Amino acid sequence: MKKNGLIVMGLVVITILMTSIAPKSNIRFWGANGHRITGQIGELNLTQDALKKVREISKGHSFAYLATWPDEVRSDKKWDFMKNLHFLSVDDTETLENVLAKTKKDTFPTNVVEAIHFFKGILLKDVNKRNAFEKMINKDTASFHGLDSIEEIALAYLIHFVGDVHQPMHVGRTYDLGGNKVAVEFFGEHSNLHSVWDEGIIEQQDLSFSEYSQFLNHAPADSINKWQNHNPDEWAQESIDIRLKIYQQTYFKTDFTSGLPVLSYEYPFAMKPILDERLLKGGIRLAGTINQIFK
Repeated sequence: MKKNGLIVMGLVVITILMTSIAPKSNIRFWGANGHRITGQIGELNLTQDALKKVREISKGHSFAYLATWPDEVRSDKKWDFMKNLHFLSVDDTETLENVLAKTKKDTFPTNVVEAIHFFKGILLKDVNKRNAFEKMINKDTASFHGLDSIEEIALAYLIHFVGDVHQPMHVGRTYDLGGNKVAVEFFGEHSNLHSVWDEGIIEQQDLSFSEYSQFLNHAPADSINKWQNHNPDEWAQESIDIRLKIYQQTYFKTDFTSGLPVLSYEYPFAMKPILDERLLKGGIRLAGTINQIFK
């Protein structure tokens, strides 16, 4: 008994040690809080007419709730055809215009910019887009995973993709998968540059998504008008321009044990204002898009 007890205690100690030194799993997409922040800011800036209409469509589900549904449904293989719509790859040697021109004639979207236009079209009652979507999902057999209608799904995807296109690493380079292959050490944990922007900097603030939304939701009226006059292609180009700053090595130090670039306090301090503006712009532009649909 004593020997078996020692073995059990030994296994417990090993488990505790392994848990304490194991790095946390990396987030694969603009984190849940990032999407909820953009979604809540969007909902807070809706007109009364638009708010009434989206509540009818969503059966009371908030934008913060709908914002994460497209990532949650990724676990269902019947929705695999949507995976490539969460991003757009534009290498440094390419232009956004040329990349979008390659797929412009496709019936179904192939990237996040086209997806925004597509799901906006469904909410505007474009029959061709709705039929194309229903054909892809095979609506007679696919599970809607808690949502009630094609319109509610279209609304969820629109909310989500407006958030995605404002995350600069979702309009990233092909060869490093939008920073997923750029290994870094973020506050002592192994991560990658994409994950740092998806969730690392946001979570480091230690705020709930509702608190974060309230802190950010104070855009001047002239900024709101300016931001809402831009189109999704311009939103994507902004992300491309911003990612150049993200890749700069100014705030990178090297950990001589791991050999990885170290991102500590200097990096979030420099990058958080950029990230906050992307979250806020995404929310304001989401509101502008929904208000335009249901004016």
